[in-house]
Amino acid sequence: MYSASTLIRNSYGAGVAHADALRRLVHAGEVDPQSPWTLMRGALENFATAVWILGGNDRTERRRRTLALWA
Repeated sequence: MYSASTLIRNSYGAGVAHADALRRLVHAGEVDPQSPWTLMRGALENFATAVWILGGNDRTERRRRTLALWA
């Protein structure tokens, strides 16, 4: 239920969704002063979460990090 792979997949998917939203906004020519920064932050936070979990030295550490985020 609280697997690392689920959290990693969700974080990566959310990061890609934010990056794609930014791409669509730029291509549509509808960029305002705040939206790009918000979308970039959303993408970076989600990618960083996935990398942080995967950066654990062993399976036990990755599980601990995952459970800490689920909590």
